[in-house]
Amino acid sequence: MYSYSPLTLEESNLPVWKVLLGILLPSLIFFIAIDICWITFVAGSAFQQVLAGLMRPTPDPVAGLLAWLIIVGGVLFFVTLKARTKAQALTQGLLLGFVIYAVYELTNYSVIASWT
Repeated sequence: MYSYSPLTLEESNLPVWKVLLGILLPSLIFFIAIDICWITFVAGSAFQQVLAGLMRPTPDPVAGLLAWLIIVGGVLFFVTLKARTKAQALTQGLLLGFVIYAVYELTNYSVIASWT
């Protein structure tokens, strides 16, 4: 059975970059896959309806990658490295997700006339 243990870089015998890469890379791949599924199958048509005049013909991959890196880095720093229990990790992760989503939605609502 899996037991939660917080990530502590000090206790690892591996270099910090290897530990972080072992967490960041799989997390980044997961976030990209989830985002692509969300945009392709769930929200893509809504984005096109609401943002038709504002959207690029094709997404900017560098900006997208930077956004995903910032989110994954935020989860690592504010959740993974700080949580001491599964419940704390879940609570902190949900709270961080809510903050990110709220900033995105409210910023768009404040500046885009057709945002709903």
